[in-house]
Amino acid sequence: MSKIVLDTNVWVYALSDEEFEIESAMVISEVAKRDDMQIAIDYEGKILTEYERNIGAQNRMYQMYHKRFYEQKRFVYCSSNLIRKHEDELNRKGFHEPEDHVFVGVAMNADKIIVSNDSDYGIVVDEKQKDACQKKEAHEYMTQKMGLQLYTSRMYMESCIDN
Repeated sequence: MSKIVLDTNVWVYALSDEEFEIESAMVISEVAKRDDMQIAIDYEGKILTEYERNIGAQNRMYQMYHKRFYEQKRFVYCSSNLIRKHEDELNRKGFHEPEDHVFVGVAMNADKIIVSNDSDYGIVVDEKQKDACQKKEAHEYMTQKMGLQLYTSRMYMESCIDN
Protein backbone atom coordinates (compact mmCIF):
# COMPACT_ATOMS: atom_id res chain seq x y z
CA MET A 1 0.00 0.00 0.00
CA SER A 2 1.45 3.34 -1.07
CA LYS A 3 1.50 6.06 1.62
CA ILE A 4 1.68 9.52 0.10
CA VAL A 5 1.62 13.02 1.55
CA LEU A 6 -0.75 15.51 -0.05
CA ASP A 7 0.18 19.11 0.57
CA THR A 8 -2.66 21.43 1.54
CA ASN A 9 -2.54 23.26 -1.78
CA VAL A 10 -3.49 20.06 -3.64
CA TRP A 11 -6.74 19.98 -1.67
CA VAL A 12 -7.28 23.72 -2.09
CA TYR A 13 -6.78 23.61 -5.86
CA ALA A 14 -8.97 20.51 -6.13
CA LEU A 15 -11.89 21.85 -4.13
CA SER A 16 -11.81 25.64 -4.48
CA ASP A 17 -13.97 27.49 -6.96
CA GLU A 18 -11.53 30.41 -7.07
CA GLU A 19 -8.31 28.42 -7.50
CA PHE A 20 -9.58 25.21 -9.13
CA GLU A 21 -6.99 23.15 -10.96
CA ILE A 22 -8.07 19.99 -12.77
CA GLU A 23 -4.82 18.08 -12.08
CA SER A 24 -5.23 18.52 -8.33
CA ALA A 25 -8.83 17.31 -8.52
CA MET A 26 -7.56 14.30 -10.46
CA VAL A 27 -5.00 13.51 -7.74
CA ILE A 28 -7.70 13.46 -5.06
CA SER A 29 -9.91 11.35 -7.32
CA GLU A 30 -7.04 8.94 -8.05
CA VAL A 31 -6.38 8.44 -4.34
CA ALA A 32 -10.10 7.93 -3.72
CA LYS A 33 -10.52 5.26 -6.39
CA ARG A 34 -7.38 3.25 -5.60
CA ASP A 35 -7.49 0.83 -2.69
CA ASP A 36 -3.70 0.56 -2.68
CA MET A 37 -3.13 4.19 -1.62
CA GLN A 38 -3.23 5.91 1.75
CA ILE A 39 -2.80 9.53 2.74
CA ALA A 40 -0.05 9.94 5.31
CA ILE A 41 -0.78 12.43 8.09
CA ASP A 42 0.82 13.23 11.42
CA TYR A 43 -0.17 11.88 14.83
CA GLU A 44 -0.58 15.37 16.25
CA GLY A 45 -3.24 16.38 13.73
CA LYS A 46 -1.32 19.37 12.35
CA ILE A 47 -1.89 18.34 8.74
CA LEU A 48 -5.63 17.81 9.12
CA THR A 49 -5.87 21.12 10.99
CA GLU A 50 -4.05 22.88 8.16
CA TYR A 51 -6.32 21.23 5.58
CA GLU A 52 -9.41 22.44 7.41
CA ARG A 53 -8.01 25.94 8.05
CA ASN A 54 -7.15 26.45 4.38
CA ILE A 55 -9.94 24.54 2.67
CA GLY A 56 -12.66 25.40 5.14
CA ALA A 57 -13.93 22.89 7.63
CA GLN A 58 -17.38 23.36 6.12
CA ASN A 59 -16.38 22.55 2.55
CA ARG A 60 -18.86 19.84 1.60
CA MET A 61 -16.56 18.02 -0.82
CA TYR A 62 -13.68 18.02 1.65
CA GLN A 63 -15.96 16.63 4.36
CA MET A 64 -17.16 13.90 1.98
CA TYR A 65 -13.60 12.87 1.09
CA HIS A 66 -12.45 13.08 4.70
CA LYS A 67 -15.31 10.87 5.89
CA ARG A 68 -14.70 8.36 3.11
CA PHE A 69 -10.95 8.16 3.69
CA TYR A 70 -11.46 7.87 7.45
CA GLU A 71 -14.09 5.13 7.18
CA GLN A 72 -11.98 3.18 4.69
CA LYS A 73 -8.91 3.54 6.93
CA ARG A 74 -7.13 5.39 4.14
CA PHE A 75 -5.41 7.81 6.52
CA VAL A 76 -2.17 6.43 7.90
CA TYR A 77 -0.61 8.13 10.90
CA CYS A 78 3.13 8.78 10.92
CA SER A 79 5.60 10.72 12.99
CA SER A 80 6.30 14.20 11.68
CA ASN A 81 9.72 14.36 13.32
CA LEU A 82 12.65 15.28 11.13
CA ILE A 83 16.11 14.39 12.25
CA ARG A 84 17.98 17.53 13.32
CA LYS A 85 20.53 17.27 10.48
CA HIS A 86 17.78 17.45 7.83
CA GLU A 87 15.88 20.18 9.65
CA ASP A 88 19.00 22.35 9.95
CA GLU A 89 20.02 21.82 6.34
CA LEU A 90 16.51 22.59 5.03
CA ASN A 91 16.47 25.78 7.11
CA ARG A 92 19.85 26.79 5.66
CA LYS A 93 18.44 26.28 2.18
CA GLY A 94 15.47 28.57 2.88
CA PHE A 95 12.93 25.78 3.41
CA HIS A 96 12.02 26.94 6.89
CA GLU A 97 8.25 27.05 7.33
CA PRO A 98 7.32 24.80 10.28
CA GLU A 99 4.22 23.42 8.55
CA ASP A 100 6.31 22.39 5.54
CA HIS A 101 8.66 20.55 7.90
CA VAL A 102 5.65 18.61 9.22
CA PHE A 103 4.77 17.43 5.68
CA VAL A 104 8.39 16.48 4.98
CA GLY A 105 8.71 14.69 8.33
CA VAL A 106 5.59 12.65 7.65
CA ALA A 107 6.82 11.79 4.15
CA MET A 108 10.14 10.61 5.59
CA ASN A 109 8.22 8.23 7.85
CA ALA A 110 5.86 7.06 5.10
CA ASP A 111 6.84 6.22 1.50
CA LYS A 112 8.79 9.45 0.87
CA ILE A 113 6.28 10.78 -1.67
CA ILE A 114 4.94 14.34 -1.55
CA VAL A 115 2.48 15.84 -4.00
CA SER A 116 2.60 19.63 -3.75
CA ASN A 117 2.09 22.68 -5.92
CA ASP A 118 4.06 24.84 -3.46
CA SER A 119 7.06 26.52 -5.08
CA ASP A 120 8.97 26.23 -1.77
CA TYR A 121 9.63 22.58 -2.62
CA GLY A 122 11.49 23.70 -5.74
CA ILE A 123 9.75 21.19 -7.98
CA VAL A 124 9.11 23.81 -10.63
CA VAL A 125 11.14 26.99 -10.21
CA ASP A 126 10.64 30.31 -11.94
CA GLU A 127 14.20 31.41 -12.69
CA LYS A 128 13.11 35.06 -12.33
CA GLN A 129 12.30 34.57 -8.64
CA LYS A 130 14.94 36.04 -6.36
CA ASP A 131 15.09 32.83 -4.31
CA ALA A 132 15.14 30.45 -7.30
CA CYS A 133 18.64 29.19 -6.54
CA GLN A 134 17.72 28.46 -2.91
CA LYS A 135 14.60 26.56 -3.95
CA LYS A 136 16.62 24.44 -6.36
CA GLU A 137 19.09 23.66 -3.57
CA ALA A 138 16.28 22.67 -1.20
CA HIS A 139 14.76 20.46 -3.90
CA GLU A 140 18.09 18.78 -4.63
CA TYR A 141 18.69 18.16 -0.94
CA MET A 142 15.23 16.65 -0.42
CA THR A 143 15.44 14.40 -3.47
CA GLN A 144 19.12 13.45 -3.46
CA LYS A 145 20.05 13.41 0.23
CA MET A 146 16.70 12.60 1.83
CA GLY A 147 15.37 10.34 -0.94
CA LEU A 148 12.03 12.12 -1.30
CA GLN A 149 9.98 11.94 -4.48
CA LEU A 150 8.45 15.37 -5.09
CA TYR A 151 5.65 15.88 -7.59
CA THR A 152 3.33 18.64 -8.67
CA SER A 153 -0.23 17.45 -9.20
CA ARG A 154 0.36 17.34 -12.95
CA MET A 155 3.60 15.36 -12.58
CA TYR A 156 1.97 12.91 -10.20
CA MET A 157 -0.91 12.24 -12.58
CA GLU A 158 1.54 11.74 -15.44
CA SER A 159 3.44 9.21 -13.33
CA CYS A 160 0.17 7.34 -12.65
CA ILE A 161 -0.52 7.16 -16.38
CA ASP A 162 3.02 5.88 -17.04
CA ASN A 163 2.61 3.06 -14.49
